[in-house]
Amino acid sequence: MKPDVADALSRLVTWVRKDALPMWLERGLHVPGDWFSSQLSSTGESNAGDEIRLVSQAQMIYVISRAEQMGWVGGRRKVVRNAIDFAGRHGTLPCRSDGFVRSLQPSLEVLNSANDPADHAWFILANTACYAAYGEALDLRRMQNILDWMKIYFTDGVAWLGVDQKTHGPVELHRLMLQAFLYLAEVTHKPAWNQRAKELYQYCLEQFFFAINSGEFSGAASEVTLVQRFAWVRTFCQYERQLHPRTAFSEKLYQHALHEVGSSASSCTVLAEVIGAGLALCEAGGEYEDSVSPYLHRLLGHVTSQAVPGMFADEVNSSGSVATLVSLFEAAIIANKLLSRR
Repeated sequence: MKPDVADALSRLVTWVRKDALPMWLERGLHVPGDWFSSQLSSTGESNAGDEIRLVSQAQMIYVISRAEQMGWVGGRRKVVRNAIDFAGRHGTLPCRSDGFVRSLQPSLEVLNSANDPADHAWFILANTACYAAYGEALDLRRMQNILDWMKIYFTDGVAWLGVDQKTHGPVELHRLMLQAFLYLAEVTHKPAWNQRAKELYQYCLEQFFFAINSGEFSGAASEVTLVQRFAWVRTFCQYERQLHPRTAFSEKLYQHALHEVGSSASSCTVLAEVIGAGLALCEAGGEYEDSVSPYLHRLLGHVTSQAVPGMFADEVNSSGSVATLVSLFEAAIIANKLLSRR
C-alpha cells in the first residue's frame, strides 16, 4: 500500500473513532428519551421538531455495538440497551409487537404507522451486532422474532425468508437482507445463514442484473440509486469473501457506477460509498488504491474542515444524517482491516 494512501486511511479511521462517533453519541442522543436524531445540522444540533425515525435507531444501535466490539468506543452497553427498549416500547403497535412503525412525533405518538421491510432488515442487523458485542442470547431471539414477524406480515413474496414465493420488494431490501444473513453467519457460525445467503445471492443475480459479467442492473432494478450501487459492491465483496471464489462481477459493478460519479463529486454520502466499495475491492485483492485515493482525500478535506469536529454534511450546505454516518463507519471498518495487514 502506498504511504499516502495508508496515511489517508489512518486519518479516516481516526476521524470516525475520535470525532464522528463521540460527536453523534453526545449530540445525536436525546437524554432523557434514549433515542437518536436522524440528522444533525452543520453545527451539530438537532431540530426539536424533527420526526423520530425508527430505522435511525436501528442504524445507531448497529454502529455503536460494532464500534464497541472493535474497541472504538467503550461503556456504551446501557445506551444500546436503552435505545432497543425505546424502539420496542414506542415504535411498535400493540397488536404488532415485533413490527416497527416508520416514525414517531417528538411527543412519541406514532406519526407514520407503515411497516417498511427495509427498516426491519436494519433491526435484524442491529440485534446481530448487539449479540456480537455483548454475547447475550436475548438479542438473537429478538432478531429471530423480527424475522418470523416478517414472514407473516410481508407475504407478497419473501423467498429469502423461507417462503416459497418470489419477492417483489425493493432492491435495497434484498441487499440489506443479504448483508444480514452474511453477518449472522459470521457471528453465529451457523451454516443455515450461509445457505440463506447463497439462495438470496442467486436470486438477486437472476432478478436484478442483466448478466453476471456485465455489472449492470436490469430494468427490474431501475430504482437503485448511485449510493446503493456502491453499497452492492461492498455486499457482494463480503459474499465472495465468505462463500464464493472471487469473480470480476463486483469490479465491473464498481466501474459502471464510478462512471456516473464525476470528478467533482462533493456529496459526502456518495464519497463514503465510493471509498467503501473501492476499499472492499482492495481487501479482495484488487488494485484500486489509485481509484479510491482522490475521493478519499476529498472526503477528508470535507470532514476536517467542519466547524464541529466529527460533523459532516450529506450534500453541500446540508445536514448530516445517520444513514451517511453508517456509510462512513462501514468504510472505516474496511480501512482498518487494510491497515492491519501492513
